[in-house]
Amino acid sequence: MTKYIEKENVTVNASYRLNFDAERHCGYIKVYYGSKVNFEEDFELYLELLDCGMNEKQVEERINKLISEIESGKIDVSI
Repeated sequence: MTKYIEKENVTVNASYRLNFDAERHCGYIKVYYGSKVNFEEDFELYLELLDCGMNEKQVEERINKLISEIESGKIDVSI
């Protein structure tokens, strides 16, 4: 999932492997500056690792919570 937040000029990118538990972390949420992001080369402003064992609804809730925290200013992603 990738979502651009225009007000903050950041892109939120999330990846999660459902039904996988061979490692401690099964996904991440990364926040990048700007709208045109090269995910392989650009440096993330924020990174949150997601533990294994979450279902799809829990992952979506965590992503939406992070987006809400960025929009409210609770998490500062300014450079």
